[in-house]
Amino acid sequence: MNYVFSAFLLLGFFTAPAHADDTEIFTGGSTSAASNVVFLFDTSGSMQTLEDTGEPYDNDTVYDNTQYGFVADHYYIYRPGGNGDINLSTEAADILENELVLSQINCRDALTSLLNNGEYAGKMAYWASGAGWNAPKKTSENNDYNIDKNDASAIVECNLSPYLYNGNYYINLSTSRSFPYTNSWWWGISSVFSGNRGFTRIWSGNYLNYLAEYGNTGQKSRIQILREAAIDTIQSLPENVNISLMRFDGSSGGFVSVAMKPGKNNKDEFIEALNNFTADGSTPITESMHEARLYLNEEHLYWGNRSVSDSRVGDIYQIPDLVACNTTTKLILFSDGEPTSDKGSDTYVENLISGADLPSGISYLYDRCSYQSGDSGGGCAEELAWYLFNHDKVIVDTIGGFTSASTAASVKLENIAAAGGGTFYPASNYEDIKGALLDSAVQTLITPSSFTSPAIAVSSYNSLEISDELYYAVFEPADDLAWKGNLKRYAISADGIVDADGNPAVDSITGFFSSDSRSYWSDSIDGNEVSEGGAAAQLSGSERQIFVIKSGVMHLFNPQSSGYLSDTDLGLNLVDNVDDIQPRSGVSYRTELMNFIGGMNTDETPRKAMEDPLHSRPVVVNYNEGKQVVYVATNSGYLHAINTADGSEYFSLIPEEVLKNPNYFLSPELISDNRKVYGLDGNLSYWHNDINLNGKVDGSDTVYLYLGMRRGGHSYYAFDITNPDSPSLLWQKNGSYTETATKNVPAVSSGFERLGQTWSSLRPALVKWNGADKVVLFAGGGYDPDEDGTDLTGPTSRIIHDTGNTVYMLDARTGAVLWSAYDDTTQTDMTSSFPADVTPVDKNADGYIDLLYAPDVGGRIWRFDINQEATGRSDFAAAGVIADLNTSATDGLSGNRRFYNKADVSWIEDNGDDYILISIGSGYRAHPLNTGVDDYFFLIKDTQGLSTPESYTRVTLSDLTDWESGDAVTSATYGWYFSAASDGEKVLSASLILSGIATFNTYLPGDQSGGTMQCGGQLGSSNTYQLALTQEAQQKTQADCAEGDNCPVAPGETVTPIEQSTGLAPDPTPAFPPGEDINGDEVITCEESEMLILSGTSVSPGHINRCGLFRTDYWKEKI
Repeated sequence: MNYVFSAFLLLGFFTAPAHADDTEIFTGGSTSAASNVVFLFDTSGSMQTLEDTGEPYDNDTVYDNTQYGFVADHYYIYRPGGNGDINLSTEAADILENELVLSQINCRDALTSLLNNGEYAGKMAYWASGAGWNAPKKTSENNDYNIDKNDASAIVECNLSPYLYNGNYYINLSTSRSFPYTNSWWWGISSVFSGNRGFTRIWSGNYLNYLAEYGNTGQKSRIQILREAAIDTIQSLPENVNISLMRFDGSSGGFVSVAMKPGKNNKDEFIEALNNFTADGSTPITESMHEARLYLNEEHLYWGNRSVSDSRVGDIYQIPDLVACNTTTKLILFSDGEPTSDKGSDTYVENLISGADLPSGISYLYDRCSYQSGDSGGGCAEELAWYLFNHDKVIVDTIGGFTSASTAASVKLENIAAAGGGTFYPASNYEDIKGALLDSAVQTLITPSSFTSPAIAVSSYNSLEISDELYYAVFEPADDLAWKGNLKRYAISADGIVDADGNPAVDSITGFFSSDSRSYWSDSIDGNEVSEGGAAAQLSGSERQIFVIKSGVMHLFNPQSSGYLSDTDLGLNLVDNVDDIQPRSGVSYRTELMNFIGGMNTDETPRKAMEDPLHSRPVVVNYNEGKQVVYVATNSGYLHAINTADGSEYFSLIPEEVLKNPNYFLSPELISDNRKVYGLDGNLSYWHNDINLNGKVDGSDTVYLYLGMRRGGHSYYAFDITNPDSPSLLWQKNGSYTETATKNVPAVSSGFERLGQTWSSLRPALVKWNGADKVVLFAGGGYDPDEDGTDLTGPTSRIIHDTGNTVYMLDARTGAVLWSAYDDTTQTDMTSSFPADVTPVDKNADGYIDLLYAPDVGGRIWRFDINQEATGRSDFAAAGVIADLNTSATDGLSGNRRFYNKADVSWIEDNGDDYILISIGSGYRAHPLNTGVDDYFFLIKDTQGLSTPESYTRVTLSDLTDWESGDAVTSATYGWYFSAASDGEKVLSASLILSGIATFNTYLPGDQSGGTMQCGGQLGSSNTYQLALTQEAQQKTQADCAEGDNCPVAPGETVTPIEQSTGLAPDPTPAFPPGEDINGDEVITCEESEMLILSGTSVSPGHINRCGLFRTDYWKEKI
C-alpha cells in the first residue's frame, strides 16, 4: 500500500513551507555608515571622592622597554578580548607578532590618535599583496594574517570612507589581492568589516611600554579620572561615530551637554564640556535615562531645561538626520553608585511599559516597576533600559565606576545593562574606564550578526510519538554573498526551548540563542555564534561522501579526479591564471577550489564550515532502528544529509546548475555587483511509501526527497534517499532560467515552459487519476522575478506574468506533468505567478484529494475541484477565483496586495451554515521593508464548502468585515479581515488553525515596532496574534488564560499581540514537549501535555493537548 500522509496537520510536519525572502532586512544599508553613541555621565557628589591613580601617558616620555621589548616608534595592531583590556603578561608575545611601522598605517584617524595619544580604537583591517584585506573575528585569530613590518606594500586601514591613498581619495577597499583600493563602486568590498570582523586596537610601542611600567600612585578625584579617560577616549574614536554627551543635573534628571554630531566635528566641544564638569548632587539614573530617550526620540524635554541650544528647537529635541537606519545606537551610562533622588520618572516609565509585554521570570523586571523602589528610587531603571532596547532599538551599556563586585550599585548597573541588551563593565581606574568607554563605543561598529533562519523543523512521527528535537538552520549575514551557515539541534520542553545541558537556550531579552548556550553535537558553548558547533563542526573532510551531479549522473567527488567538470561548469573561466600559485594558500587556484568543493582546506585539514541555509527549512526522516536523518540545503549549492544522533554527515551533493556557487563563496569578489547568489534555497518535502504503515523507512519501503531552488533557479529535483548511505537522483525538471550569468543553465523540460523560480513545495498527495490510485505532487507554478520591480516600492499595481502562472500536478515517481491549471482549465485570468504552496483537501475523508486552494501574487485565491471520475487532463479539475483581495485598480499602491504564503483551511459547522474557512495574510515578501501597501490578515468563508459548484463566487475586500468591529459577529457573511495597528505591518509567513484558534505572525519593518527612533536597526520585529474562531475555542481559552494574559481574541474585540520578537518570525509550528518538563517532573496523561507553538525561537501557547492532536476530525470546527 502506498502511504500518503493526509493534507493539513500531518503533512505540515513533512513539507517545509515557503518563507519570507529578501536580504534587505539584513543588508538594508551600507555597513560603513556611522554609529550613534550617547555618553551619559554621573556627576553626583560622590564623584568628588579621591582615588589612588597612576600618572597618565605622556607622549613625550620614552618609556623603558626592558620588560617586553616593544619598539618605541613601532606600532602594534590587535583585537583584545573581553571588555577591551589586555594582560601583557599573557598577551605580549601575540601582540609582538603584529608589529608595524608608521608608513604602513594609512588611516588618518589612527595616525592622528597614535601620534598624540599612543593608542587608537576602531575597526581596522590589514592588506598584503596576494592575500587581500583580512581581519580577525575573535581574539584567537589575531596572528592568522602574517603581519610583516618589512612589507613595504602592506597597509592598515580603518572602516572609513572615502579612503586616502597616495594623496588621492578612493571610494572603497578593493576586492582584488593585487591592489588595495578602487574608485569603482562595483569592485568595492566592505565584507572585511562585516559582522564581528576587525582589529580594534593599535598602540605605539612606547604606549605599551608605558602600560608595562604603569603603577606610580597619586590621588585624583573620580570626576577628574573620568574626565581624562573620556577625553582620551574621544580623541581615539573613529570619525564616523556620531557622539553626544549628557550628564546628571544635580537631583533633577539630566540634560544634553553636547549635541549629537560626527566625532570629527564634536571633539573640541566634548573636551570643553568635560573640563567644565563638577561633581555635586544626587544620582538620578532613571530620570537621566528618561531624558536621553526623549532626546533620541526628538520629543519634548522634561528634565533637560539646561540642554544646549543646538540639541533642540524651543523645548523639542532635535537630532540631525546623520546616518542610515541600519546603524547601531548606544547609550553608555557611567555611574559610581546606586540611584538616589530618582523617583520623578517612575510614572513615565510605568506608562511606557504598560502593555509592552515584559518577559516573565526575570527578577529585576516588573510590569509596574516603582513598587520595588527603595526610599531613594531607581526602581524603574531596568524597565526603561528594556524598553529602550526592545522598542527603540537602543543598546544600553553600563560602566560601574569604583564599585566593588556584588555590591548593590554593581548589581544594579549589571541588571540595567542586561535589560538593555548591553554589557556591564566594572572599572576602577583611568585605564579601566578608558578601556570600557572605548570598547563600548567601538562595539557599535563590530556587533556580530547572527540570525536564526526563518525555519524550524520538528521531527516527524514515529508510532504517533512526536520528538522533542528541534533543528534550526542558522546563518550570518555579510556584505558580500558569502554568508556563513550551520544546522543546530536543540530541544523543546514544557518550559520552552532548551540546549544540550537542559538549560534555557534562548536569551529572554534578545530573543536569540543565549551566548552561554550549548547546542547538541557541540562539545563546548557555541551560543549565538553561527559558525561554531552544530553540524558544521562535525564535517570530516576527506572522509565525507560528496556527490556532484553532471549531465544527470551523480559522481562521487574526488578533487584529484574531476576531469568531467569543465572550467565553465565551475566558473573558473571567470578567474585569471587558475593554475598560478596563490600566495594566500601556496597552491593553485584550481586546487583551492577543488579542495573547497571536497570539504578540505589547502593544508589538508577538514573545512568545518557550512554556507547559509537562508530559506531552506530542515526536514527529518525516520529510518529503522531509531535512525533519523535531517536534510537541509544551502546557497553554496549543497544538499546535506545529517545524522541527528551526532551531527555527522551521511552525504552531501551539489547539482550541475549551481556548480559555480562554491567558486563565488571561495572568492566573493567574482560577483562584481556584490549581490547575493542563491543556490539550493528552496523548500524540502518528501514522500515515504510506507508499506507496513509503521512510520519508519524499513522493509520494502521507499522514500523520495523533493527539493526546489527558490531564487536559486527554476528546477525541481527528486532523490531516492531510501538508503541515506547511497542516495540517487530520481529525476530533475527545469523551467526557463531568468538568471543565466551565475548558473549552468539546463534545457527546459517538456511541460515546464511556464515554471518560475521554484518556491513552492512539492506536496505529496493521493488522487484518482484515470480511474486508478496515483501518488502525485502538487505545486504552485513558481515565482516571476518581474514582481520584484526595480526598487523598494515595486510595481504599484497588479501586473501580468507569463512565468509561474499555473498550478502543477506531477507524477511523484517520474516528475512528468500530469496536469497544469493554465493549460488544462478554461480560465483566462490566471495571469499572476503562484510561488506559494498549494493546499490539498480531502473533503470527504475517503483518502483522495479532491479540492485544492492556491493563492497567487496578484492577491487572488483559487479553488480547484477535482473530478475523480475524470478520464483525462481536460476534465480533471474545474477552477475559479473565490477571492480577489487586490484593489490596486482603484487604490493604486496601497491596494496592491500579494499572497506569497499558503492558505490554511478548516471546516466550520455553524448551526447548519457550514463552510470552509481559509486563513491567509498578505505581504510583499520580495520587499519586506516596503510600507506603502495596506496589508491584512484574512479569514475567508468559502460558502460553497464541500459541494462542487457550477460557478465560483468571488469575494472582494468590501465583502469582508473588520474583525474588531461591533458587527463582526452578526455581519460577517463572507468572512473577516484584520488590520494591524502599525504602518507597514504585513504577513510574511503562513498561518495555523488548530482547535478553533488561528495563529499568525506579522512583520514590522525597521523602526515600526513601537518606538520612533529613526536609526535604531533594520531587522524590524514580529508580532504573534491569536484569534478565537469558535465559541468552543473562546470558552476554552477563557478558562485556560489567567487574568491579564494575552488570550486569543473573539470577533468584535480589540486584537493585541500575544508575543513579540526581534526580526522576521517564520511560520508558526506546533510542538509537544516530551513526557517530562525541564525539572524532570513527569507529565502523566496526554491531557496534561499542552501544545506549544514555535515561531522561530518565540514560544506561544497552543491551547490544545496531545490528545486533541490526533482527533480524526481535527480540521473540522464547530461553532
